Amino acid sequence: MERQVSLSIRKVFIREARYLALYLFFEGRIRIMPEVSKTEIGRRLFLVHKDKGVENAIKKIRRGLGEDWKQLSEDDVTVLKRMLGECWVYIDRPVWEKIAFSRLGFSDVIAIVRIGNSARGKDSTDTKAIEDVTVILTGMI
Repeated sequence: MERQVSLSIRKVFIREARYLALYLFFEGRIRIMPEVSKTEIGRRLFLVHKDKGVENAIKKIRRGLGEDWKQLSEDDVTVLKRMLGECWVYIDRPVWEKIAFSRLGFSDVIAIVRIGNSARGKDSTDTKAIEDVTVILTGMI
């Protein structure tokens, strides 16, 4: 009996909440999310895949470096992520999947960070810097 009363109260509450939401919507107090174009969805999906690819690469690099990873500063890791993201866009997917990120040495990572730091003051899409990092990465295939 107590369970039936509880369910009845819950149903009434849900119904009243729906009425309140509709009322607030029609009063203009609640806004529904605007329609998102397919182009915007595509852009967001692209960024999600890019971030996922970079995060997977970072995990493999961290595992491969072991204790040496702790020598990298937060700024170094940020630059590394940015450069990997630029390369993810530049490199074909099948080639990216073949790169053995866990085989990157500490010197390779430092080289990528230095290239990223030198490109920081220039255009965000410094093709030469991306190509230099790509050569390092594709050397790990």
